[in-house]
Amino acid sequence: MLDDVIKTGCAQLKNAQLDEKKSPNQLNKKVPYLANLNEDPMLSYVILHYFNTDEITIGSRNSTICLYGLNILERHATIRSIDSYRYELIAAEPGSKIKVNGYNLNGSTQLRHKDRILFGANHVYVYLNPSNEKDASPDLPSIITWEFAQKEIAKAKGYSLGNNLTIEQEEIQEKILSLLPLLSEVNAISEELNKYRTFEIVLMPISAWEGTAIKGSRVMIKMRNLLNQNIWYWDDAKFINRSFIIKEHYQQFLDGEEEILYIAKDDDPFWEPVEDILLGTANAFLQSLAYSLDFADEICIVDYKGLEQGRLSINLCPCSPSGKVVNDEQFVEQPEQLFNKPYSFKITMRFIEINDERHNKGLRIRYKVFNELEFTETNIICRNTVCANVKQTRIITIPSVDEDWLRFFQDGCIIFQIFAVQEESKPNTGLFKMTTRVMNKEKDNNKTYSSFI
Repeated sequence: MLDDVIKTGCAQLKNAQLDEKKSPNQLNKKVPYLANLNEDPMLSYVILHYFNTDEITIGSRNSTICLYGLNILERHATIRSIDSYRYELIAAEPGSKIKVNGYNLNGSTQLRHKDRILFGANHVYVYLNPSNEKDASPDLPSIITWEFAQKEIAKAKGYSLGNNLTIEQEEIQEKILSLLPLLSEVNAISEELNKYRTFEIVLMPISAWEGTAIKGSRVMIKMRNLLNQNIWYWDDAKFINRSFIIKEHYQQFLDGEEEILYIAKDDDPFWEPVEDILLGTANAFLQSLAYSLDFADEICIVDYKGLEQGRLSINLCPCSPSGKVVNDEQFVEQPEQLFNKPYSFKITMRFIEINDERHNKGLRIRYKVFNELEFTETNIICRNTVCANVKQTRIITIPSVDEDWLRFFQDGCIIFQIFAVQEESKPNTGLFKMTTRVMNKEKDNNKTYSSFI
């Protein structure tokens, strides 16, 4: 794979140098051109493709500009002159992967000075038109960099963290920018090898993933099986390790070793055994317990995006060590009145209801209280239904309330994690009539193929 990248880069540089030799005076003519952008600033603006004709073709074969690699079609794009100063970019095929200023190109667009263009999975260019520099947006930097283009793609995908970032947010942004090109490459290989897998970056709240009240987010990769909609979450280290194996397999495929398409699933880097998926969390705040008051409510179950996935009915109430509910006369006006006294309370999960019937294979709920090391967990519930009675009760007894417990009552919460059971179900055979590329295209077009599932 690395050899191919080096060969491809050398071939593009040679072609660009040949273009320059054909028109030695073109800089004086202020001819528009494409300049490459690279993660290494020293390698940016090295490959220059000047517009010497009214129509420039871009593709992997018999083109004015030849590009090679993942998601580059034989006829990929056309750049056509509108008049002496303006050009338009046209997708040559419906399946051409092109992004302009971070967004997918559908059809055609007029190019403006300093437009950023991504061809295929990893060919990033900036369009420069010295004769029409005033056409550029005034908000753009004086020099367009690879990092600027990647941030733009990240923003278009919904990964923008804004300005004035904290140190943690800067680290997250840096990690996202480093993963995006690799993610694009792995998705392209999945399409080439027809693996029916798609990958995307998600920002997972640490509190949701760990089940404890910890601030911050974690960058994770969500892998989806397009055939049965099963989902897995990988950390970035696991994804990077898998990507190395995926690229090795793809190189073997390019070398003519087609048996790589039929390896055992245990040897396939795209395969993963099914596991229960984190559907969302329900956070129960405990201020009422600080005043020895009962609390009962239906709490929303929200996923990592903050979208509601269902609701969980719970009850928190002060009680005796044996579980007998205390009456309202035990109410305290100030939480400090509980200090250095024994205290017991009862946690009851009454029922759960989820919104998406695709998760009716079963649910399980788990939670930890305060500084517990082990989770309290339910058995599998909600089989073949979207709602069920939980009826699980647990008594927590505190020998002596200290400042940490008071702080937990006043500011903390119990995070109920809801996991959905996934199964290795066989998809409808009609889905196999569609390729990974077609499925991804229909998903991008907001179409659905659920009728095949």
